[in-house]
Amino acid sequence: MHTSHADFLVAAKPAGLSFHSEGEDAGFVTRLKTLPDCAGLHPVHRLDRITSGLVLFARDAAAARRFGELFERGELRKCYLALSDHTPSKKQGWIKGGMEKGRNGSWRLTRGAGHRAITRFATHSLWPGLRAFRLAPHSGRTHQLRVAMKSLGAPILGDARYGGSAADRGYLHAWALRFPWGGRIEEFRLAPAEGTHFGDARFRAFEAAIDDPWSGLDTPVVESPA
Repeated sequence: MHTSHADFLVAAKPAGLSFHSEGEDAGFVTRLKTLPDCAGLHPVHRLDRITSGLVLFARDAAAARRFGELFERGELRKCYLALSDHTPSKKQGWIKGGMEKGRNGSWRLTRGAGHRAITRFATHSLWPGLRAFRLAPHSGRTHQLRVAMKSLGAPILGDARYGGSAADRGYLHAWALRFPWGGRIEEFRLAPAEGTHFGDARFRAFEAAIDDPWSGLDTPVVESPA
């Protein structure tokens, strides 16, 4: 799935593919830039290897700056879907804290004020032993959502780095984007397709029944201790 605009491109990244190239292995961005009219793209954000879904690219530096300003003002909105087979410590609300680098490339959430990570979330029971999470990040830290889920006691299914149960993929998907551009609201949504659980008819019915990905996640950010 690629949606093209004069100022930007929205592309779909598959799970299990690195965003940037690693050694001789071409990453998602490198592969995308080999396509017609894609050579000069600027990624507005990135996705981890385990994550599938929507990625926004600016077509030039000026558009990239405008997208950065939108994100700073909270007007570039993203919503993700995740699955976990653990029961979270709370069913909805905020996950806030500082992000601190740990061992072997992992990160952890702290009570510190540095590198603040803020995520609004809501959970939904899918079937016994599995829950879906809607995650709306208000910051863009490395591994932010994966660490947020671990902090709830519900690591993402398939995310071995952060304690998730073994699965056929890491069940994190960049589901929806919304932002103002050129006097209108641009909105994009892509249902996840890869993975046994994302392909289950019960999950597909749950996803299709949601009209607004951000429903219930619209509370303004109020900074207070997590």
